[in-house]
Amino acid sequence: MLVAGLRPPGPGEAPPSGSFRLVLDPGAHVLTMSRKGYADAVANHTFAPGSTTKLTLNLDKLPATLHVASDQSGAIVTVNGVDVGVAPVDVTRPAGTYKVLVTKPGHVTYEAQVVAHAGESVDLRTTLPEEKRSLTSQWWFWATAGAAVAGVAAGTYLLTRQEPEPARPPLNGGGLGWAVPVQ
Repeated sequence: MLVAGLRPPGPGEAPPSGSFRLVLDPGAHVLTMSRKGYADAVANHTFAPGSTTKLTLNLDKLPATLHVASDQSGAIVTVNGVDVGVAPVDVTRPAGTYKVLVTKPGHVTYEAQVVAHAGESVDLRTTLPEEKRSLTSQWWFWATAGAAVAGVAAGTYLLTRQEPEPARPPLNGGGLGWAVPVQ
């Protein structure tokens, strides 16, 4: 049982349990229940002398907010596999753990596991360095390799081919114009 009005004004204190009796003077009162991570529950009620009234105050859990920014404009933000927009972006979700990805073509992907508590804001400022491309992904590498292979093939052909047989003069058939092909 709690008795109102026995202490000087100041910050409230936690009730002894989820359900309790409160004794207070008759008249108008504003009761506020607060808890970290929850929205305040406020009851404005007038109590008659000698009355007993049951009040139920339910506290709603506040959502968490994820604020994601990037040093690269146009970076795409994904939370738990769902595309939520282009950075900077604010995402409101229930309290919990979330997998955040920030991607942009040509840059290294940023990945983080974030724990967001009810009523709190988590601020992520990401840095996306440029991706180092391998030598074999460069266009000029394959153009140079193709030219080298073509040069080696042409050189090998020229060095290993047989000399062509000398061409025979055409058969003129002699004085009678006869020519007999031999197989």
